[in-house]
Amino acid sequence: MNKLNEILSNENTLLDSILFAQKEIREAVKTKNWINLEDNIASVNDFTSMFLDLDKEREVICESVNEIDPKSEEGKLLIEIRGKLFQSKVMNKALNDYVGVTRNFVQNILDNVVPQRRSVVYSRTGKIVKPQPESVVLNKVF
Repeated sequence: MNKLNEILSNENTLLDSILFAQKEIREAVKTKNWINLEDNIASVNDFTSMFLDLDKEREVICESVNEIDPKSEEGKLLIEIRGKLFQSKVMNKALNDYVGVTRNFVQNILDNVVPQRRSVVYSRTGKIVKPQPESVVLNKVF
């Protein structure tokens, strides 16, 4: 159980780092700080890789243990980890929604500004293909 406790503690610490980096990613997207965005995405990828390695070790150990008591130290850590994983999932969904809404907003503006792009183009398979907008320079920040 000592090894399991160590793994769960390391996973918990990694999740704290992942959550912090996710907050930084959200702020970088909002402030359009692309360098900070790239750095934090790389950090999240590294932390995620380390977390997955630890999780594989945890699964191997948990196969030999029938059940973890929720009142034990390991059980409390596992509950905390699950909560942080859920929080991370919610943060990812919120960021994806924000990016999607922003992309659609900009796409609608470009469709109205560049009217020749409103025609529908079909691929070989019959699916509608939205053409990429031509270069447009705006003197405003959205």
